Amino acid sequence: MPVSHPSESRAEENSPLQARSPGLNVGMEVLGRGSFTLDLGHGRIWFPPKTISAPILVNRSGLELEFVLDQDGERLLRVDRIREGSPATKLQAQGLKPGSVVTRVNGVESDDLDLWQVEQLLSGASGLEVTVQWKAPKNLLKMAPIKLRPLQGLQSL
Repeated sequence: MPVSHPSESRAEENSPLQARSPGLNVGMEVLGRGSFTLDLGHGRIWFPPKTISAPILVNRSGLELEFVLDQDGERLLRVDRIREGSPATKLQAQGLKPGSVVTRVNGVESDDLDLWQVEQLLSGASGLEVTVQWKAPKNLLKMAPIKLRPLQGLQSL
């Protein structure tokens, strides 16, 4: 979720300061939209009109990825989950499954990406088609495109 209110179950959020000035968690989906100004003295974040009207990009592929370390300490981009009914389910017929190691996203090696960059690509920041390459059994490499769903409904604040 790009913007959320802190949970009341956390002890530090039940402090007198929290009661006087309730907080808000703002994720990279919001902060990554463009420029912003932190007004620390007043506890505010200011967005210019161009930034605030930009759509919030969210992963529309249905492919949930995570970085993990293998037994040798190498960082791998691994498929955590494929959401049922999503565009990524078409890749399951080609062998992509939870646990598969993704080696490239849109031609960029996964070693050269961080998770935020991967999510931006899977959100359509570079177009409505994303190419994914992964290791198949016997270390064969497979590659296939995912056609992203178009944005639906209100995607901006």
